[in-house]
Amino acid sequence: DKFRARFLWGRRPMLAAAAARLRERRDLVWVDMGGGTGENVDMMSEYLPLKCFKAIYVVDLCHSLCEQAKLKVKAKGWKNVHVVEGDACQFQVPQGEASLITFSYSLSSK
Repeated sequence: DKFRARFLWGRRPMLAAAAARLRERRDLVWVDMGGGTGENVDMMSEYLPLKCFKAIYVVDLCHSLCEQAKLKVKAKGWKNVHVVEGDACQFQVPQGEASLITFSYSLSSK
């Protein structure tokens, strides 16, 4: 995650901007495409209480990253965070639609 912090310089501004726009809403559904270890969820908690989200889906193809995300979810006691190992292009939101969709790796070039 330290490498990603430098590489994905746009993550914090993106999450802060999203949180500012969603601050007054509740029962949100967030899909973090390519969410890896779940670091975006941890960062978002600095800007918006995670209890504002009815469900958060961390979707990633990489088994080892999903395993790390699952450990983080358990350690943090996040009951509304679901780690989904699979292709983000195939993922469908169980609730039918998402309030927020993020994809941090699209923010990596300057």
